[in-house]
Amino acid sequence: MILSGLTDEAGDDLESQIRATREIGWSHIDLRKVDGKFLWEQPLEVVRAMRDRLDEAGIKVAAVASAIANGQKDIDKPFDPDVEEARELVRRMEILGTRLVRVMSYPPRNNDCFDPDQRENERFLRLREIVRIFVDAGLQALHENCHNYGGFGPSYTKRLIDEVPGLRLIFDPGNSTGSPDVAAGQPVQFQSAWQFFKAVQPWVDEVHIKDRKQIQQKDGSLQWEHTFPGEGAGDVVRLLGELVENGFPGVVAIEPHLGGVPRPGLSKSEARFSTYVEYGRRLNTLIDAARSKTAGR
Repeated sequence: MILSGLTDEAGDDLESQIRATREIGWSHIDLRKVDGKFLWEQPLEVVRAMRDRLDEAGIKVAAVASAIANGQKDIDKPFDPDVEEARELVRRMEILGTRLVRVMSYPPRNNDCFDPDQRENERFLRLREIVRIFVDAGLQALHENCHNYGGFGPSYTKRLIDEVPGLRLIFDPGNSTGSPDVAAGQPVQFQSAWQFFKAVQPWVDEVHIKDRKQIQQKDGSLQWEHTFPGEGAGDVVRLLGELVENGFPGVVAIEPHLGGVPRPGLSKSEARFSTYVEYGRRLNTLIDAARSKTAGR
């Protein structure tokens, strides 16, 4: 497997992202934003300079995390911006020499995943066009289960697979954990990350490592909060064991969503960097343990 991470969670600038990757001991990154801009927004000359700097550092781009059909988009608004982003990304991905790109499937209408009219056919039509743009360029689009149609549960992700030829998957257990299982109806039942993964496993080419659990707040309420890997309800340890045992050949990338865990004597940016590096090192430890367990069988 290829170990990577969404490095803009370590720092905004490329140098910080390179340094974090090296400190963890990896040679790949998942590129989302540099200096606050998505890849498709970066001028071509800037992308070429990024490529040269990454080559110099011995680091490859495992995948690109795009904003296509993400939580900031709207299925009821024009499609042109996503088409433009896809076409601009193709040019930049060719410069970087990477072929995997994350896409999503638009958030629920009116922010309500139980709304009976989710405009399914429009989602399918748009994703078919997006995937076609990438396939025609020899690239692979990967859908991530998030706050989107495919994230409603495994049956919705499998519907995307059936309706959108050429689409493959990123699975994120942290996104599944704490999310409603829409197919189960109301009252809300939370998804099982493990059951979701097993249902879609044949189509998964990348796994994002994110974890979370319910934590009691001062007012007595329970809120879902992100944790270090293996400390939440996302079955991360079990999932990693499955990947190791089956010789998963794809990408495993951290996406901590922890920000900067406060550390005495560290600024916010330093704490952010330190938290990302610690997260990656903890993933290394979990994978080593899974490999030892598999070897001992």
